[in-house]
Amino acid sequence: MCTNCEIKNVPLILAVSKPSKSLSARLLSMWKNVCLPRVIRRVYGAPLKRADLPGLFQAGYITRSGFKHSEEHALIYKGDILNLDPNQEVLIRINSACFTGDIFHDASCDCNEQMEISFQMLVANEGPGIVLYHFGHEGKAHGYVEKLEAYDGQMYPVKGDRRDFRSAISILRDLGITKVKVMTNNPEKVKILGEYGIQVTGIVPVVSKDPSLADFYDYKARTFNHALPTKERHSA
Repeated sequence: MCTNCEIKNVPLILAVSKPSKSLSARLLSMWKNVCLPRVIRRVYGAPLKRADLPGLFQAGYITRSGFKHSEEHALIYKGDILNLDPNQEVLIRINSACFTGDIFHDASCDCNEQMEISFQMLVANEGPGIVLYHFGHEGKAHGYVEKLEAYDGQMYPVKGDRRDFRSAISILRDLGITKVKVMTNNPEKVKILGEYGIQVTGIVPVVSKDPSLADFYDYKARTFNHALPTKERHSA
């Protein structure tokens, strides 16, 4: 036997390293981006014909998740949002449909007032702005019937929040928007924007001065952690 080729009886050790946290984070980020809803149709340019909201326009989007699930979304916007400068800051609101408030003007919530305040902010803003309106978010995505079933004599306290804000991310990316100032009281909306790499440069609260909403604001602050006054803070 060739002594120079002697094979020693050394156990073979396979070193299998665990993925680093940075690699795991990158893989998770890639997967989340792959799973984003896809923009499959868009239309722009119809004016919003309201004398109190000059300079605003309407756009429509359809996004698709998976193979069949499609959703419609509306945009009320100001400025040339199809030709934005790179890294331009845009004032936005991610707005959920509220049939009871927006259509029937039910006073149980502040949803319609928040939307109207946001429209006024768009008009007053010097730069471009967008209110994204998600039709599928009625009753925190529980739907109109389940929302009515939850009525407790004062408000509609559905159990849990089923809303998916990822379509807003897809639409913002479709427009090339990477830097936003957000009109919101909801920290979850700010969180998801950051998770998908959209820089939040500021948060603009949208809070009604109507004292009859004290119980509703207390409910949203305690249940969903919205940045709204609780009864203790309101009375202090």
